[in-house]
Amino acid sequence: MPGTGTDPISRKKLRVKTEDGATDVLGVHTIEVTDLTLTNEGGGVVSIDTGGGGGGGSIGGTISAPQVAYATGTDTIGGVSGFEYDATNNLLAAEKSKTQVIIEVENDSASAIPAGTPVYITTTVGGGGRPRVLAANASAAGTMPSLGIVTNQIGGGAGTQGYVAISGALNGLSTVSGAIFDSAITTGNLGDVVYVSTTTGKLTVTKPNTVAGDYIQNVGRIVGINGGNCKMQISNIGRFNDVPNTFSIVGDMSTTASVGAGIASPSYPLEVVGLSATDGRIHGLTGSSANPITLTAATSNEVIFSQTAGATINLPNAAPDGLKYTIKDVNGSGGQSITPQAGQAIELPGGGLGPAGAPWPPLSPWQAQDFIAWESNWYLV
Repeated sequence: MPGTGTDPISRKKLRVKTEDGATDVLGVHTIEVTDLTLTNEGGGVVSIDTGGGGGGGSIGGTISAPQVAYATGTDTIGGVSGFEYDATNNLLAAEKSKTQVIIEVENDSASAIPAGTPVYITTTVGGGGRPRVLAANASAAGTMPSLGIVTNQIGGGAGTQGYVAISGALNGLSTVSGAIFDSAITTGNLGDVVYVSTTTGKLTVTKPNTVAGDYIQNVGRIVGINGGNCKMQISNIGRFNDVPNTFSIVGDMSTTASVGAGIASPSYPLEVVGLSATDGRIHGLTGSSANPITLTAATSNEVIFSQTAGATINLPNAAPDGLKYTIKDVNGSGGQSITPQAGQAIELPGGGLGPAGAPWPPLSPWQAQDFIAWESNWYLV
């Protein structure tokens, strides 16, 4: 409104000067207003009569700089000190924020990518430098790690744009097995950690641990379930974040802490539980009389930890001379039956060889016994 007026605002009269120089009363005719400043010198509420607004015809409220206006009710505005705009630095400040951190991406395939899909970055660069993505799979190195989780379905066709979230809440994920997750999600899964699944494009609450080639990436947590949908709090840092299933060490390793293999809280400097190989230097073996353990001749000074009470352990051929095994009960119940091969014998505790092929007397709880091969029989050390 090029022109100014200082008449007091009233419901009946506000005259303004228009482009053609004429004057008119605001509210009597339709007037295009391009610049309007309202000043209430009394400092009270400024109301604009809409002549029939949704809340009775007026929009009112009070705010102060540098607050941002928001609706406090129907046709009412207000401001709050915890939500302010910094015009100098062009920043919007908020004491609390409920949001997602997202990255704009492009589909790199002809097929649509559903919401909730973990995706990885391909080698193709999209328009505007956007990364192109495909569904991730925890068992395939070339498809890991996950960049983020698709927020809304990305349409099929290479170059189709969409978004993935790297943090924040994502709601409306189906709890049905095979839809988003590789197994059904129930209220019992509340609080569970979410991983990239070994099924392409799926999530899982079971840590991938099937084979040595599985990659473990924690991408969030289940924080809500409502009917057939669940809510996930995403925390996708774009890298593997758990101990791999296998690892190798080149060189020496030393530590002052206890080291455990197959046990979360070792009680000794080195505690091995559940190691099922039969040709290493230290073995932890399970077994039973119905499923005996047959040792294979390897390097000397083998140490066998037997974890199952009453297990049957078959010794290998008693050759070459000097081949030595130490067998110890670590179950605390004993009863392991140690048996030589047919035609070979084991020295009895009181001396002399036992019958050929006959088992040695069962181990006592926590007992450890050395056996050494000599002239095709086993002797006690």
